[in-house]
Amino acid sequence: MNISEKTKEDLINEVADLKKQIKNLNAIIDQQKEDEHHAESREDKYKTILDNMEEFYFEVDLAGNFTFFNDQICKVFGYSRDELMGMNNRSYTTNEIALQMFRDFNEVFRTGKPFKITDYSIVTKDGTAKNLEISASLKKNKNGNLIGFCGIGRDITDRKQKEMERALLIDQLQQSQRLEAIATLAGGVAHDFNNILMGMQGNISLILLKVDTDTLTFKRLKKVEELIERGAHLIQQLLGFAKTKTNAANPLNINNVIENTSYFFSRSKKNIAVHTELEKNIWPVDIGQGAVEQVLLSLYMNADQAMPQGGELFIKTRNVFLDDAFVNPYNLTPGRYINISIKDTGIGMDMATQKRIFDPFFTTKDLGQGNGLGLASVFGIVRNHGGMIKVESEKGKGAAFNIFLSAYPDENETSYAYFSGKTSIDLNTILLVNDDELMIDVCESLLTELGYRVISVRSINDAYEKFVQNVKKIKIVMIDITLPDMTGDDVLIRFKKINPLVPVLLIDGYREGDTHQISEKKVYIIQKPFSLGQLSEKIRKIMKEEPQERASF
Repeated sequence: MNISEKTKEDLINEVADLKKQIKNLNAIIDQQKEDEHHAESREDKYKTILDNMEEFYFEVDLAGNFTFFNDQICKVFGYSRDELMGMNNRSYTTNEIALQMFRDFNEVFRTGKPFKITDYSIVTKDGTAKNLEISASLKKNKNGNLIGFCGIGRDITDRKQKEMERALLIDQLQQSQRLEAIATLAGGVAHDFNNILMGMQGNISLILLKVDTDTLTFKRLKKVEELIERGAHLIQQLLGFAKTKTNAANPLNINNVIENTSYFFSRSKKNIAVHTELEKNIWPVDIGQGAVEQVLLSLYMNADQAMPQGGELFIKTRNVFLDDAFVNPYNLTPGRYINISIKDTGIGMDMATQKRIFDPFFTTKDLGQGNGLGLASVFGIVRNHGGMIKVESEKGKGAAFNIFLSAYPDENETSYAYFSGKTSIDLNTILLVNDDELMIDVCESLLTELGYRVISVRSINDAYEKFVQNVKKIKIVMIDITLPDMTGDDVLIRFKKINPLVPVLLIDGYREGDTHQISEKKVYIIQKPFSLGQLSEKIRKIMKEEPQERASF
């Protein structure tokens, strides 16, 4: 073989090798393309997952700057991708939160364990505050070197708000239940204490009849009467917290009461500017004017004491509709209410004071300057008339009391008819009904001293039986309204069925005229403790108003 033939063969072999190498290279290129395609598919798949998950995903470097994230985080933070890329956590958090983040991420770096922040607050681009829940762990490169952190998070602002609202509702419900329990206790204590005062007053009245008015003994007994009167006034305030609802004789226009009371208050307090904003067509309410005046004056005086150097008092009324969510914590019915807002510019109060502000005997005043029953009475009156009262305040920023009273129902008034006849009855007999031995003894003595014959019983059933037996003789039924087996309506139903015209005199621990639903039906009230003179005057008034001839049976 010559040289030319050998060179030709070598060239053929080299070409074959080159073809083989080219084939191998093409195979490698095809594999790389396939790998790249798979990688792109995986990347698109992961990106689709990240961008469609409810949570946001993020990666930050060791300095806390964003290096990667999904679209969801842009929606939460309010920034575009370009704005958020490279942003440091100090740009959207307070220094305090940024410091807390540093501590948490440093703990991950130190231990290598993930962490979870359940309440991490940020400020979005538009200034909105949001609460986030975040879980984070270490981020390493292919060589295993730490390059930052990665994690997922979610916006829990709505959940946090609902938790706060639920906690507030629970707190309001617990406070309402606590005050309800205190009111029940206060009512029982006041009733018993009233009976004690009545026993003292009754016996002193009888003793005074036997003592010369010029003696020192008479003067000292009158001093004791004054002390009894002071004790009775204290009990009235306590009962204002515990008493039950009293209906107004007619629908009441709150604006009229506010105009009158605020005018006189402003005249007496020259250093306080009073501003009123009253709804023109305010809905009427079913509450007595005296009760409203007590509520308003107590709140006016509270504002006055909160502004010793003077200030401003803002009084506003409006018609409102309250829904279930608003009234449920107070065990009220949703519907039409009127709102009375009384706001001052005084010293304000902290949250601890606000939680106890309506408790009986709670006061922030110095010893001897108040008994802590003013706002307790306000709470009791409002609550027992189907309403509620809320207080909002901060130290140094004044206080606002908001009262909500149920609007008067839009229905026709119900009238009551009584029948009359002619017969004569013994005008010297009084049926006395009381379950307290002390009250029986005192009232019997007072009535006997006034010249009346007394039939005493200790229960409603016994009273009913005696009344049936002596219906033509009994002039007045005198009964304690706090008997355990009766209410004012029971008196009317059981006694008036036998004699619709018999006068009923209720011995009550509340102020006269408060029990309007009873007095409308010609039942009289005498407030204990009462003296011999007060009892005599009350019976004289009944005799004057009631006809001397009764129905025949």
